Parts: sequence; structure tokens; C-alpha cells
Amino acid sequence: NYSSISPPLCRHFADLDRLAVQLGAAALPPARALGSLFGAFGSLHLLSLAAAPPGGADRAAARAAAAALDDALRETFAKDEAAEPPISPPRRGTANWGADAAQRGAMVEEALRFLLQLVVHTPRPPGPQAALLELRSELLHLLLIKPRTHSHLTDAVCADDEPPTPEQLEAALAPIAALQPGSPALWTLRPGLDAEYMPAFPHVSRADHQTILQRQEEAARRVARDAVAAASQGAPPAAHPAFAPLRRLPLWPPFARLLRAVLVHAVGGGVPPRVVERSVQLVVLAFQILDADDAAPCAALAGASAPFLDALCWVPDPEAAAAAAANAAAASPG
Repeated sequence: NYSSISPPLCRHFADLDRLAVQLGAAALPPARALGSLFGAFGSLHLLSLAAAPPGGADRAAARAAAAALDDALRETFAKDEAAEPPISPPRRGTANWGADAAQRGAMVEEALRFLLQLVVHTPRPPGPQAALLELRSELLHLLLIKPRTHSHLTDAVCADDEPPTPEQLEAALAPIAALQPGSPALWTLRPGLDAEYMPAFPHVSRADHQTILQRQEEAARRVARDAVAAASQGAPPAAHPAFAPLRRLPLWPPFARLLRAVLVHAVGGGVPPRVVERSVQLVVLAFQILDADDAAPCAALAGASAPFLDALCWVPDPEAAAAAAANAAAASPG
């Protein structure tokens, strides 16, 4: 019965495991929480190097730290032409993790994906309104995958410890779904709700996430054929007050420097697409968190004192960067 019941026991256990990690991370300072996470996925050295850049006017040390991080990223994602074909990550132990570039990239991507889950999908605040919004999100993601019958939707959300009442189910379903024309037994998502998709929603499989992303990219291309297709990313739901420190983990400046380094490194190629995708999602999430934070609204980012923005835009040698930009502009035919 571990995987045959609906929802399977493995889903319940995964939710409990995630909650245990969230409780620990909420009680730790950001360096310890993120360090433990990246260490579990064999990527602690990347976070440590991102935390190394000094402040002040020591540009030589800043350049050296940035170069060390860039070298570490290159070694992490570089493909060894003489290596054996990639093998699947081992299921037990960490002794052989990172045996090739494919594994190392997969581990970094998994660390970023798990961080998204931990930060976004926290326990909800108390109260019936938060419970209704959680139920709404569950139904929405089921319908993002494909149209469903009412009985399937009911079974999917009523097997939890505290199943919703029929009235609660209807209150959550009616605003987001309608009966599909020509198939009166199927409920389909109402137009315009794709933007509420959460890329690390825990009760959606990786294959179903990929299906949703492909559908969103196809829809974006139909709207603007020449535009770069980009999947929508819904803002995180309200978190229980006890998990506020966990929600702000992506704002830790060394982590912002790591995201910046990954994205800069990706400009020259060599970074797995899923690592780039997760990095962009975490940057978007960080701005969403700031936008929802009454203590630090998004407008405050215009000030130079915002630690997150300073870290995200950190340049180890501003004069050299400005000169390179000027030379590139001068060489451009436009």
C-alpha cells in the first residue's frame, strides 16, 4: 500500500520529511541552514566560495574570490571527455556522488529545487482563509496537468488527515474551474490562471511539472511568436509566522552572489539548463518575497543599502567591468 493508495503513503512521508527539515532550517541562522542543505547535495564548496568575497576596497582579494568561484563552477559543470558515460546517482550513500558532470549538475539542480520547496511550501498560517487558499492551490495544480472529473479531484484532496467539507471543496473549485465544453464530466482550469503555477509544487511529479512548463511555453509562443518563451511563476502563499526566517533564506547575500555567479557563468554556456532555470526561479522568488514583505517593500530596493540587491549586482572589479562594457559597445555595429 506504500504507493498504491491515493494519495500514496510516500507523499505523506515526503510531506513529514519536508516539515522536519523546515523546522530545523527555521531555527538555524542562514549560513547553517543553507550550508547544511548544500552540503547534503555535495555543493557546499560553491556556497562557501560565494560567502568569501570581502567588502571594502580590497579589489584584488575580491577578484581572487570571484575567480575561485568561477573556477569551481567550471569544474562542477565541465564535461570530462575521457570519462565513462554518465550513470545514475546512487540511491545509498554519498561516496560516488559527483562522479561525472551530469551527476554534479543534477545534484546542484536538486539542491536548488529542494530549497524552492522548503521556502515556498511552508505550513500555512492558522485560520479558514489560509486553509481555503491551500486547497485552491492543490486543485489548481491538479488541473494544470490535465482536466479532471469531480470525483478524481475529490479523492485527491479528501484523503488527507483533515479532508475539506463539500462546501469548502466547492468554494475552492468554483473560482478556478469550469466544466469543459463537450465533456460535461470534466473540469478544466479557467483561462488566465497559469500564472499561479509554482515550479516546485511538492505534489506534482517531475514529469508533470515538465508537461506544465512545455504547455506554458507553447502558449507564450502562440501569443508572441518572436518572444522568448517563459513560464509563469506564482507568488508564494502566506507562511506561518514561525517559518518567517525560512521564507527569507533566498535573501541571504552570499546565496544571492552564488545565483549571480551561476547566471553569469551560464552566459558562456556550460551550465545545465535546469540549473539555470532553478537559479532564475529563485531570483524571481527573492523579489516576490521582498515585494510581499512589509518591512522591506520592493521599492526599497532602489536604495544602495539593500543587502540582497547589492549581492545580486556584486561586481568584483567595477572599473574593469565598465571598461569591458564600453569596449563591447564601441565594437558593436549598432
